[in-house]
Amino acid sequence: MSLMKAVVFRGPNRIALQERPKPSPRAREAVIKITMTTISDGDVRVIKGEQEVQPGAILGRAAVGVIDALGDGLHGEYAIGDRVLVANMIDGAWAEYLCVPDARVNLAPVARELTDEDVLLVSDAFSAGIAAAENGDVRTGDSVAVFGQGPAGLCATLGAKLRGAGLIVAVDDRDDRLELALRLGANVAVNVRTEDAVAVTASLAGGHGVDVAIETVGEPDSVRRAHSSVRAGGTVSSIGATNRPGGKERMQRLMSLISHHRVDLCTLVTHHFALDDIQQAYELFAAGRDGVIAVAMTPDLEVSRRRYADLVTDTEC
Repeated sequence: MSLMKAVVFRGPNRIALQERPKPSPRAREAVIKITMTTISDGDVRVIKGEQEVQPGAILGRAAVGVIDALGDGLHGEYAIGDRVLVANMIDGAWAEYLCVPDARVNLAPVARELTDEDVLLVSDAFSAGIAAAENGDVRTGDSVAVFGQGPAGLCATLGAKLRGAGLIVAVDDRDDRLELALRLGANVAVNVRTEDAVAVTASLAGGHGVDVAIETVGEPDSVRRAHSSVRAGGTVSSIGATNRPGGKERMQRLMSLISHHRVDLCTLVTHHFALDDIQQAYELFAAGRDGVIAVAMTPDLEVSRRRYADLVTDTEC
């Protein structure tokens, strides 16, 4: 029996790197060798025990990889060695291999010109951020305030820009994230530690509040600010209440925005780790230290070392 490395849940605030059997595909399933995965806010909630998960479960929900094995019914549509993005949130991505059910709808081919970093956040933060702008029905010329500029919030800022918002106000409590939001398309940045976000937003929107408020944090103060900042008859869209719509077709559409240089998600990937260093990566991301926005983890330790060496001499990911 072949074995693989995997990060498993051992109870609230307890994770471990263990050996597990490498999966084999059944009909309509594909096994991918994971080349890159990441940590999301949802993963943090799971590890903290805020969402119910059975001890022993393999963690992680977003991955890019290469097809390693195919079950019956998939030959001709996919091939061994194809680069793919897992197109829905499927548990078990913090491992060397992942078995993907219903591969026809859950695997999206990755274009040759795109790197793993380019597409790493597409199925989670980017899809969620775009969905928040879609659900808020952001229209050309609308005024929009985005509360929270973590990975999903920054992607919501991108979503508002792509949908033609006239004014985008980015709200957060970290200056580094606000600076990035301005580079991604926000017109104004408001730090809630030093400014009254509701008052500033109302003033910028003619004193009546914005057309759309997008709330991405899920904490009471942020929710209150979002509701207080929207005009009468306006819309509040919450990522916390929004599913991350997935599927092959949606992922291909989102990746086309990257291929055609409409967005650059690579700038959101600030830190790289080997999967062996999961504890260090998790603690950094969960605490929001060292200017972290998103982390990339590579199961293959040698690949991770080579990638780090490249990053030392090349500022582009």
